[in-house]
Amino acid sequence: MNNTNRYARQQMIPEYQDLDKRLKQNRIAIVGSGGLGGLCSYLLVGAGALNINIADYDTIDETNLHRQILYREKDIGETKINCCKRELVELDKRANINTFAEKITKANFQKFTEGCRLVLDLSDNIETRLSLNSLCFANRIDLIHASVTAETALLAYFKFSDSKFIDEYGCYECLAGENATTAKKGITGPFASAVSAFVANLTMQVFTDRITEKLGKIYLFDLNRFSIKSFSLKKSPLCKCCGTTKEVS
Repeated sequence: MNNTNRYARQQMIPEYQDLDKRLKQNRIAIVGSGGLGGLCSYLLVGAGALNINIADYDTIDETNLHRQILYREKDIGETKINCCKRELVELDKRANINTFAEKITKANFQKFTEGCRLVLDLSDNIETRLSLNSLCFANRIDLIHASVTAETALLAYFKFSDSKFIDEYGCYECLAGENATTAKKGITGPFASAVSAFVANLTMQVFTDRITEKLGKIYLFDLNRFSIKSFSLKKSPLCKCCGTTKEVS
């Protein structure tokens, strides 16, 4: 297959002419292969991101099928991570997908993010989100956070590799609070897919250095109003994660 033809339409956009080459030169770590992570990883592989570490320890059940579009009825009972890898490799056989069928913790974070400059937090619970935020902050690895509940969604990029960003804008815990809780809410397939596409596009912009105007902002999606609003992130001096900036030992 002529891979130049594969990316021909993408390369017609001047800013993305060498996107596939940049993506191939980097490795991305993704937590979650469900409603957000599954489609997002698929879109990124399609764009040329052929080196991905992806973590998920859940199995597929019938309630996933309406929004987790990589999976089929035949996959019920199977591990999400293995089925996700199957679909990504079927899209592009060159894809080098490392799977982690386990919860990402301090003990395995280094292995999970080895060679990665960016982590995508597409998890579905606040405990994982706060933990990933803390781990990415401590290791100065950039983080994209996205979450969807009912008719609203959040999307933000935390450039932890830049101390000036941390000093001004803080981290995800500054936004959510250390004692944040989330109640289980409904979600639709189209909305999850739409937000997945925004996450994938934001990731593409990170690797093409088109992210400056998005630094320090969080984007709020309102499905009911069909609107997207941006708000400035603000560092909390009381944040137990980043309130006192420390160098990584």
